[in-house]
Amino acid sequence: MKKKENTTHTRKKSTSIFIAFALLVFTSITAFYIDTKIHGPEREEANKKNAEIEYMNAELSVAYENSINNRTNGEKWRDFITVVKKNKNITINSYTSAEKLYKRADYILNNYKYFNDLEALKIITKQYERIYNQQKSYFNEVYINLLYELGDAKKAQKVAAFFKEKKMSLIPKHITKWMNSELAKNTKKPLVNLNSNDFFKEGNATIVGYIDYYNGNQELDFTTVTTYLKNYFTNENFIKTSPIEPDGRFTIKLPLHHPIHSSLLINNKFVEFYIEPGQTLGIILNNGYLLDTRIDVKKIPEIIYQGSLAEVNDDLSNFIPSNYEPYKFYELAEKLDPLPFKEQQLKNFKEDLKDLEIYTQKRGISEKTKNILKSNILVYNYGNLLDYTMIHPFKESYQLLFKDNNNFKIKKLDIPDAYYHFLKDIPLNEHSFLMSPRFSQFINRLEFTPCFMVQNLHYAKNVLEQLKYQTKAFHLTDSLANSYDINPSDFVYEMIKIRNLNSYTNIAENKEKYTKYWQNINKNEDPIFKKTAKKIIKGDSESIKKLSINTQATKVFNKLTKGLRDKKLVVILWNELKSPYLKKEMYNKIIPASKKYEKEANFLFITSPEYTSEGYYKKFTRENNLKNSIRISEDEMNYINELFQNTSMTFTAVIDKEDNILYLESFATFYDFDNLKSKN
Repeated sequence: MKKKENTTHTRKKSTSIFIAFALLVFTSITAFYIDTKIHGPEREEANKKNAEIEYMNAELSVAYENSINNRTNGEKWRDFITVVKKNKNITINSYTSAEKLYKRADYILNNYKYFNDLEALKIITKQYERIYNQQKSYFNEVYINLLYELGDAKKAQKVAAFFKEKKMSLIPKHITKWMNSELAKNTKKPLVNLNSNDFFKEGNATIVGYIDYYNGNQELDFTTVTTYLKNYFTNENFIKTSPIEPDGRFTIKLPLHHPIHSSLLINNKFVEFYIEPGQTLGIILNNGYLLDTRIDVKKIPEIIYQGSLAEVNDDLSNFIPSNYEPYKFYELAEKLDPLPFKEQQLKNFKEDLKDLEIYTQKRGISEKTKNILKSNILVYNYGNLLDYTMIHPFKESYQLLFKDNNNFKIKKLDIPDAYYHFLKDIPLNEHSFLMSPRFSQFINRLEFTPCFMVQNLHYAKNVLEQLKYQTKAFHLTDSLANSYDINPSDFVYEMIKIRNLNSYTNIAENKEKYTKYWQNINKNEDPIFKKTAKKIIKGDSESIKKLSINTQATKVFNKLTKGLRDKKLVVILWNELKSPYLKKEMYNKIIPASKKYEKEANFLFITSPEYTSEGYYKKFTRENNLKNSIRISEDEMNYINELFQNTSMTFTAVIDKEDNILYLESFATFYDFDNLKSKN
């Protein structure tokens, strides 16, 4: 009986399951039927619309690439703008689609003048306005720049204020509080103008920064902020590197001799800034832009500047001259003869100055900001004219200045004298030149300008004789410069002489002789020269003579050199040996020395992924049987460069056990490895 009841129960249970399953199938079929009948047309329309959007995006991408790869082709430009017009109802539903719109808008903004196509600018601005009304916050700078370009400064300022406020509201409150507290510590007012007597007032400047969405994974993320500084009077480099905290904050202190317009280097991206001695600047960045390898390294989008110099930084960062194309310059410099090249460069120069005038009018920027930008344009364009003489493949010859005196010569290139007539137009009394990011190259090229660079060939028997002939060489240089209407007492020209003074290594033992030498060649009474010359002759050089202690850079170096400090240490920073000179030096001098003197010193070969590919590194290390060879991270390399104040891709350093630096140069050329045998 019990068995029968169980069977009946099982049948009832099976019937219930079957009915439930049948109901589920019926419900699903009914729902599918209703959905197909009612929502089918809507879905079909949506799919069709998505397909159209995908097709339009593909069409836009092709037209954009065709135009950008043929920048002077009017037909390709018109094809591109025609497709842009068709794409009126563009939507931003991802970072990628926003980035594509940004690139198209930026391209139109920078090229519409060439094609005289104001309508294109208006079309892309309307598209961006739709995105702005949707309150999307990707790549907003370009929309603000579009509004300024169309002359609507009031709306541009309103949009800029809206987005800045929106972004700041998303920053964690403790970060905002910290940054405001750091900025409040600065009570010094910025320079009103660049002709101020305080221009050369030395002091520390501070940058306090925050990287939004920084994930704090110190093993995977970039972890340092670096900037390169230079004392142009002594031609000495120094580097500052600061760690990024796990929450994205960083603080970097900069010892400055004058205001600078420079960049921070973060994860191989350049973050532009302007700062003055005694000032504090806040910088807020988005981690997404720093990690995105597709972003142009020249400019990180949507930087928020804070503090008393915020407005100056905003206005500086948004100006890019039409003709700022370094690669195009090198191409023209190799191809064009002197006078056609000069004509083209001066044409570019005038266009850049015109761009600045228009930018000033539309933005209403301060006179101070305008002067900084003008100095950048002057240094860049005149620097290119000077640089040309070193890039163009000229045949070199040398001319003795006097037939009866073979102690002095000057390099002669097949350049017409008329090429150098631009020299008289360079305002070499402008202090503001020193702020330009390109000034280092400019002053170097001015030093070695072939038409008036006199070379002293005399072999001196002693210091007094050496300085006597070098004084004559400078007097001849002054005379030749004067023939091109350069005033030998002009500020920037005088810097050539103070840099020469700092190049001598035996000043300490001959202070009186070098004091007299400086008095004989100096023609500018600016106090900065007197102060710098006194410092050089006294021996207060900024060049490092001993490794610093108790810094993050020292800790990194000690970790990398563990077990190698029992004797002298030779550090070789190297890269892939593409240069024939480097290759020859490495194979003929450095590697043989590392084998020959292994009892006297440990040799450490250092490179990084930025300098050397993994395959090349492994092959080179294996083939040359390098005993101590490491390939370090970019952040570790930043600290090594800071420790040795190195700004090149190679250096050779010799250090004793007490951390004294016995030799430090970009190349090992001038080092006699036999010195490793000595006790000192």
